[in-house]
Amino acid sequence: MIQAICFDLDGVLRLWDGRLVAQIEQESGLPRGTIHTIAFEPTLLEQAITGRISDDVWRDAIAERLYQQFPALTAAHAQTLIRRWSSPVGAVDEDVLAIVRECRRRVRVLLVTNATLRLSSDLACLGVDSEFDAIINSAELGWRKPQRELFHAVIDQAGVEASHILFVDDTPENVKAAEEAGLVGHLYRDALELHDIVQRYGVL
Repeated sequence: MIQAICFDLDGVLRLWDGRLVAQIEQESGLPRGTIHTIAFEPTLLEQAITGRISDDVWRDAIAERLYQQFPALTAAHAQTLIRRWSSPVGAVDEDVLAIVRECRRRVRVLLVTNATLRLSSDLACLGVDSEFDAIINSAELGWRKPQRELFHAVIDQAGVEASHILFVDDTPENVKAAEEAGLVGHLYRDALELHDIVQRYGVL
């Protein structure tokens, strides 16, 4: 029986509109996808989402790398572009939020996300900072999905046996790691299927 559910943030509860970054790159003459390629370069991103560098330092590093690759921008222009890119906090998928709230009436609900130290601010801006019984942020924990240590923390925070925890994520690697740690995994595709899944497990 499912007694706790873990929801991922990005790609599940939070949605992003790619039009702003496309506009920034087009206006600046940058190849499409440049900012995301730099920002999510694995070594740099790893430092940000495990808390080894702050969110501000991460974004400064993105601007610096952008300038190094495209010096015609000037360092100041690169910083301005990254500030614009950084300003949105995304949008809540209201259908998923409704499921979160419905589930929380019956079981313990956790947010489990790979995020920077800006997470608490983002959640407050989105208005969902009080929607969970526990929030596990990789940057605060020092471990990230799909590392096994993070799932140990999930089990501790859930306060139930691993086999009674449903883990919802949109990344196959994370779902597989959760299942290897003994949790019940669900690869998120859309809110309708998610509703059917939690209903099938008897939560709704």
